[in-house]
Amino acid sequence: MSVSVDLGNIRPIEDSRRKGFEELCSQVAHKFEEIPASWKYTRIGDPDAGIECKWKSPEGEIWGWQAKYVDRINNESLSQIDSSVKQALKNYPNLSRYFVCVPCDRPHSPREGIKTALEKWNDRKEKWEKWAEEEGMDVEFVFWGHSELLTFLSQDKHKGRIYFWFDSEQLTDTKLQNQMDVSISNAKDRYSPELHVETGNADIFDPLGRTPTFEEKVNELLKELDEKASKLFTERRLEVLEEVDEDATLNLRHAIENLPNLLEDIEQISENIPLTELRESGEKAENAIRELAPQLRALKEETDEEKSETEGLGRSANV
Repeated sequence: MSVSVDLGNIRPIEDSRRKGFEELCSQVAHKFEEIPASWKYTRIGDPDAGIECKWKSPEGEIWGWQAKYVDRINNESLSQIDSSVKQALKNYPNLSRYFVCVPCDRPHSPREGIKTALEKWNDRKEKWEKWAEEEGMDVEFVFWGHSELLTFLSQDKHKGRIYFWFDSEQLTDTKLQNQMDVSISNAKDRYSPELHVETGNADIFDPLGRTPTFEEKVNELLKELDEKASKLFTERRLEVLEEVDEDATLNLRHAIENLPNLLEDIEQISENIPLTELRESGEKAENAIRELAPQLRALKEETDEEKSETEGLGRSANV
């Protein structure tokens, strides 16, 4: 299921969107699938002593959640989290995981002399870990931002919460299946799967829906690319290419090696397909190939000859 909601437009509780966001995060935590069945959930009211809600094991281990309704990760918002972390470490000595929920992500566009939101978060996380160590505790600090929350809310089990908190209905797999069943029922004898005609227009829905077919096709292409790159970038052939143009060879390798990283989360419908980055990598590889074209053709001919000789030896051996 895909989900598109504005966390800044969440339903207020007692005229407070902050309280609404805290309640939503607590509800998502209540349905968190990683919780063992034997653990007990508790929602904590104001004042919360550093934790909005918690899960507790029979042995006393605690996972706690803290929500901060802020629009960015900066020094001000991190100072707010500092205060909650201190309270949580003081009041929950058996705390082992601490989830920080915010309705924003952590941008990371490095510039000299300026720390990004991600870098600021990582620095603060190290400080919190040291605070925990000083208390004799081992606490894992987990970030739940805009992207993580949308991923959770995309699950069918949260569709009622989407409608309540954002007054918005979302397309779900169940809803789509029900609508298709109604359409088939209305068509009756006029519809027959055996007479269905495939058209190229349907192909666009695979990438839009991140279907298994689309994911399989992407993985097949990446596998084929990896196999061809492995054959091209042998030690000897790299030496040959680098003699022709070292920069072009390096650019070609970087472009090819970067593609799997760009497509790492291709199955996640909540993540945008990085079209701009893919186009840039493709253009980088194309320019490098143009520079290396004569030598690449020579290597291909060499490969074809080696393949023919191998096949010839195989036929001779079978005679």
